[in-house]
Amino acid sequence: MSESKPNNSGKIEKARLHVSDLRVGMYVCELDRPWLETPFSLQGFEVDDDEVIDEVMQYCQHDYIDVDRSKVDDFIIDLLPPGSFLNKKSTTFQIKDIEQAESIRKQTTNLVKTLLEEIRYGMSPDIQLAKLAVSECVGSVLRNPEIMTFLVPLRSKDGHAGQEAFNACIYALVIGHLLGFSSSQLENLGISALLHDMGKVLIPDDILNKTGKLTDEELSIIQTHSRGGRDIIMSSGCLSIGAAEVAHGHHENLDGSGYPRGLQGD
Repeated sequence: MSESKPNNSGKIEKARLHVSDLRVGMYVCELDRPWLETPFSLQGFEVDDDEVIDEVMQYCQHDYIDVDRSKVDDFIIDLLPPGSFLNKKSTTFQIKDIEQAESIRKQTTNLVKTLLEEIRYGMSPDIQLAKLAVSECVGSVLRNPEIMTFLVPLRSKDGHAGQEAFNACIYALVIGHLLGFSSSQLENLGISALLHDMGKVLIPDDILNKTGKLTDEELSIIQTHSRGGRDIIMSSGCLSIGAAEVAHGHHENLDGSGYPRGLQGD
């Protein structure tokens, strides 16, 4: 999958491109094979003319472009893996569009961290801030669904739980957008997805983060997070019953094998 690398400030440092999308003025800083297996400079090089592009194509399929050192303002980036239902052969975005989307991702994941901390210490989570964050996500998905989906696989050092919540929110919003949901419907869907796992904050860390197989007792404790999430959302008093129902039922299965109620069918 092609990608862009944001630094801690959210600014894109380098973008991975297919070699067919190389253009004069771009600065190549990394290849998809060892430098010593190619005739190119170990320190990177600027694409001076079409002959350089032809030469790169003889050795590589993808390369990384140093955004700051390149003399172009936009890049053609394969944002999604082959076969994705959103995939286009190539889509041109301004780097500022990707940086804006990355800023929204970072703010949203940090907000989820804050909400979890508030709940952990017995405070009432600021749901209004969550609604504002989801509204930003909705606007971004309506403008550039491909960019937002591209950001989903990125893992932030700021915290796994925040990134997972963001991922669920964006996937839900993109699917809702494809189904023709209105902006208000998307906001309800997005907040439900963002908060669906809030109940995990009530689970002891040694069980939640256990890498080995859970005991039956530990599994029962883990499964309480769906009811816990419902209760947290209901206690906020400012979200629809739908968001609480998503938290309560997101581990139900069509065949009745899910939890906590063992619901079957539609």
